[in-house]
Amino acid sequence: MSDELDTSWFDLKKYDELNKLDLLGWHCQLIDRMYEYNKSKLIKRIKETPIFSTDGHERYFGRKYSSRYSFNTYSVESTKAFDFLSYANHDNLKDVSMCHRVYTDEAMAIVDTPINLLGKDRGMDNLGFDSFVTVDLTASDEQIMSDFKHWLTEYRQSTGYKSTGYKSSKKDFTDNDLLYWVKYRVLPYIDLTLIAEFEGKKITQEKVARLIFPDEYDVDIIDRLRKVTIPKAEYLLNDLEGISTIDIIQAQISACNTKK
Repeated sequence: MSDELDTSWFDLKKYDELNKLDLLGWHCQLIDRMYEYNKSKLIKRIKETPIFSTDGHERYFGRKYSSRYSFNTYSVESTKAFDFLSYANHDNLKDVSMCHRVYTDEAMAIVDTPINLLGKDRGMDNLGFDSFVTVDLTASDEQIMSDFKHWLTEYRQSTGYKSTGYKSSKKDFTDNDLLYWVKYRVLPYIDLTLIAEFEGKKITQEKVARLIFPDEYDVDIIDRLRKVTIPKAEYLLNDLEGISTIDIIQAQISACNTKK
């Protein structure tokens, strides 16, 4: 039995529908490939119809975000009373109230630590929100916005008491991003390598490049694969500590749905 991947199923024309997908459509393609537990079923779907229908895909977003308070948004909202109480009463934070009465350097260091960083350091999750933030509403709007931007940047870049590990997209994804993913055949590359890995077969970069760029004669398609397609595929499928690309896409879609 050959150890080379059988690519007789691969047809680039099956990916033509990518040109019609919006960000929700891409979310559907990526999340199913990343998290489908039944790999045999997934591989069969890819070989037959690699562009998955988005029908019912809203289930990944849970209950549509809503709030009775007009000042709340998807990404920024006032902390709910129950969330605050649940976090404050967590067993891992019981010593904080005692530390407040003991004026040693160690105790005061604990008391002054941002609550989310202390919780993260003690293995607590964030109970559905990323961070408490205290805002002095007596300051001017300009000052608050400037200070919040500073806090957001520095917090995400893991300065201060402990690295947060959080990452974010520099900007929202646009139609140009989607066109870029289509142009450089990111999803076909993902499918070829995904199936090769699942079936325990080999496929060279040269063969992948010929399959996904069959009509390119005036460029080095292997160089393009290595420098553009592969890094972009790895970026879209990253699932490292902190926030993944699929989380960023999901947050953007959810925020857009909130505004409708």
